[in-house]
Amino acid sequence: MSFFPEVERPAEPRPLRVEAPIWVSPPSSELPVPVPVTTVLVRRPGAALCLRRIDVYRAGWVFAFSVRASRLAGMTDEQWIELMDNLQPHRPFRRGTAEGSLRVGVELPDGSKAIGGVVGHRYPFDGAEPQGPQLTMSGGGGGGSGENYDFRMNAWLWPAPQAGSLRLVYDWAALGFNEGSITIETPPLMTAQENVRSIWAQ
Repeated sequence: MSFFPEVERPAEPRPLRVEAPIWVSPPSSELPVPVPVTTVLVRRPGAALCLRRIDVYRAGWVFAFSVRASRLAGMTDEQWIELMDNLQPHRPFRRGTAEGSLRVGVELPDGSKAIGGVVGHRYPFDGAEPQGPQLTMSGGGGGGSGENYDFRMNAWLWPAPQAGSLRLVYDWAALGFNEGSITIETPPLMTAQENVRSIWAQ
């Protein structure tokens, strides 16, 4: 007889894994095509908001953002801590405030718009498929040192736009990034969709 008691197994089987709907997040079964649409969107002393790339999936696109912070010469500890507080909107006293986080929106070639923010979709995802484009923020992590910091987050756009010009709009009031926008031509991204691969397909 073993010293240890037998492990009791649950009477009911484990529930099946539930994957988020396609309008909430990109499919985990696809390998996207990264398109190097890289640019510094806006900068201020000690901080810059950058678009690192766009990951193209069959059904939509992920805009990959990065905020770089650098401790300037003469910046006090208090100023650096304040910058870090503003950069990381998950801090308790920043949570839920619009000015405490990156805001992103898109205007699509057909004139429709979508505005992203904190993730608004929650399990069990029992809602019907929404009408019109959806923009969902995700991520929100980073790392660095006492001199430099890189904070990254993504915005998932569903469905993928049609051919034309897309306007990407952004602001982050807490960091002093006023509202701005860039125009992205969609045909190169639509071409990239042809090279998206299924991870598990033979």
